[in-house]
Amino acid sequence: AERLRNEQAQREREELEKAQKYAEQQQLLAETQRERAEEKAAASQRELEAAQDLAQQRYLAARRLRWLTYALLLISALALSGAGFAVYALKKSKVSEARAQENQRIADEAKTRAVSLANQLSVSLGAEKSAKSEAEKQRTNAVANEEKALKAKEDAEEAQKIAEVATRRATEQARLAAEGEQRERDAKSAAIKAQEEAIAAKDEALRRRDVDQTHRNATKALEALKIEEAHKTFLDAIKKYKDIPDYDGVAHTYTELGNMLVNQGGVSYDSGAEISAEQRQALAYYDEAIKVYRQQQDFNGSASALNKVGEFCKSHNCVQVEATAPDKQAKLERIRTEVALKYFCQALADYKHKDALNIEGQISMLTKIGALLSGEDSMEGDLDDDIEDATNGPEDTVKTVENFNGCEGEKAEAVDYYEKTIPLYEIQLQQAKSPKLQEAFASILIKMGALYHQRKLESKATERFEQALNVYQGEAKGTAETVVKIGSNFDLKERGPYYDRMVQAYRQRGKNEEAAAILTEVARQYYNSTRMLPSDKPPSDETKAILQKS
Repeated sequence: AERLRNEQAQREREELEKAQKYAEQQQLLAETQRERAEEKAAASQRELEAAQDLAQQRYLAARRLRWLTYALLLISALALSGAGFAVYALKKSKVSEARAQENQRIADEAKTRAVSLANQLSVSLGAEKSAKSEAEKQRTNAVANEEKALKAKEDAEEAQKIAEVATRRATEQARLAAEGEQRERDAKSAAIKAQEEAIAAKDEALRRRDVDQTHRNATKALEALKIEEAHKTFLDAIKKYKDIPDYDGVAHTYTELGNMLVNQGGVSYDSGAEISAEQRQALAYYDEAIKVYRQQQDFNGSASALNKVGEFCKSHNCVQVEATAPDKQAKLERIRTEVALKYFCQALADYKHKDALNIEGQISMLTKIGALLSGEDSMEGDLDDDIEDATNGPEDTVKTVENFNGCEGEKAEAVDYYEKTIPLYEIQLQQAKSPKLQEAFASILIKMGALYHQRKLESKATERFEQALNVYQGEAKGTAETVVKIGSNFDLKERGPYYDRMVQAYRQRGKNEEAAAILTEVARQYYNSTRMLPSDKPPSDETKAILQKS
């Protein structure tokens, strides 16, 4: 009876410590959220100031472009003048061409007249010399006129070229003027857009400041245990987050609502009663958070929320069942396990998503799924219970575990999911080795070895036990603690010989430090166990022998 009272007192102390730790975590979470909200507000203010500076700079740029446009308009006027000159030159070239044609006609007439004079020369010898002289003169004039015609033609062609160049220049000037006008229009549009963006940024900053303040008010109400006020204010914050929109804030706030309400109106684990209305509302908020997290491709967030729902439904009646009094409790226990498995499997899938690839999260979910399939509440063993078994002897029967389907609908066992953690632990240990990570890896390897040992699969059990020892290779203390944990899975008669074999094995390898550490750890555990024995129950002979050997 004294022992039972001590155990009851110990459990009450543990529950009190858990409650205190939970309160401290909630307070730390609230403080972190408050600091995060203040940082968001400061960032929004900086964004607003930057947007205003950008708008001022674009306004100055638009003003400079306006003066540039005036200059381009002046250039355009000059270009038009050049085009007029080109038209005048073209007209002048046409006049010159007409004159050349007229001179050509005169030359042809002179040639005709010369021929006529030559004919007259044959008739009149007296007039021959004068006619000849006149003909020569006419010929000379004709040549001169022909040269003038050629020169006029060349001048016309040159004028044509000048006109074409002037036309091209005028066209280019017109194009530049059009581009300048377009740049001015673009600058005006950019300035208007910058002003609109600045106004929008200012509006968003004000709305974000408002929603952050609303969120802080909800957190303060929660800290003051004003649940209804906090509930209403959190919902108001969600609406404002949607208006911004900020769906990360929406999902996070839904999760906070779930965390707040899930602890309202608790139900005993062994009770067949339904969960409270507040807790059912909490599950609905978790579902909303999961949907939004997934829409935002935040699969770490959705997996975390799924894990919380699974943990809650593991110990509460999230689903009711119609059953008679004798078998109702058994059915409720099975349904609790099935519901928890469903949520843990979904969380595992989200942690494995390509946008998450969260190794630590995958290990956690695989471990929890294995624990459910093995009928255990957690992964961590109780070393004090193992030592008590060493003193009082282990139970003769192994706990029967009900069969459940795995995440893929397959018939699965706990060890199947424990095995999947091995490559994940190895990846983590390659990246960074830590005592906590080593202890977790060794513990799950020992758990697998124990399950294989219970099924008489000694080859697989030995393989996993040796793998657990290799986790602490070269570390005497860790090796010794692992040996003791492995030994606690054997029957009382097997335990002492196992410790002896391990000590001898390390001695034969020349690792006397590990051998001494094993003896010391075994003796310490047995010594501690004897101190907890009733005064009328002395230590067993095995305990005395181990203490003496150490």
